[in-house]
Amino acid sequence: DGTNWSNAPNLAANRTWGAGAGASSSSGVVAGGYNGSNWLGTSEEFNNSVTVITAGAWAAGGALNTGRDSYYGGSRNGTQTAFRTAGGYASTANVVNNEAYNGTSFSEEADLNTARRGASGAGTEPSALYFGGYTGTAYTGATEEWGGSSWTTSPGSMSTARDGIGSCGTQTAALAFGGNVPPRTNSTEEYNGTSWTAGGNLPGVFSNRIGLGIQTAALAVGGE
Repeated sequence: DGTNWSNAPNLAANRTWGAGAGASSSSGVVAGGYNGSNWLGTSEEFNNSVTVITAGAWAAGGALNTGRDSYYGGSRNGTQTAFRTAGGYASTANVVNNEAYNGTSFSEEADLNTARRGASGAGTEPSALYFGGYTGTAYTGATEEWGGSSWTTSPGSMSTARDGIGSCGTQTAALAFGGNVPPRTNSTEEYNGTSWTAGGNLPGVFSNRIGLGIQTAALAVGGE
């Protein structure tokens, strides 16, 4: 609440590496993930209102068409009622699937150009950015932009190919920091909608950090 953390109701299904988004602590959505034996396609929505006496709760949402996990990253763009998730890992392979959520159901839309896991994302559901990751044979710096109906591979590729990247920002002003090359790196790069340029390095070497904020006012939290 700006001062303290408090316990909220648990998810109905245990999962790791799910993709999630939300505008605030009053509403959110999580989709997909891995429960130790299966790749999930289910999603759950969280709603909490200060005008309701009972605590916020998770409720079942529409299911993904392709169950997967985001495997140390993944595109997670938007809010509970306008959410996009792309790429990831399912069973034995990376996926190119791209799905949009409207608050009720997921719709399969045009696939990514490059199947990969461990990539990261920035932007919003209608203007998403997807970059980096691991193709299964190599780390990549490839960058793709969602234009409303398809993904376009940007001519600007990240200088340092990696997965497990911390990220935040928008499609035309994104920030990428840390990650696994391997080994892990403290490299930071900024995207201007066309190309990536070097930014100031992280003070420590991390992968899988959570990124918050915008390109010029960011937070890097946690990590490995």
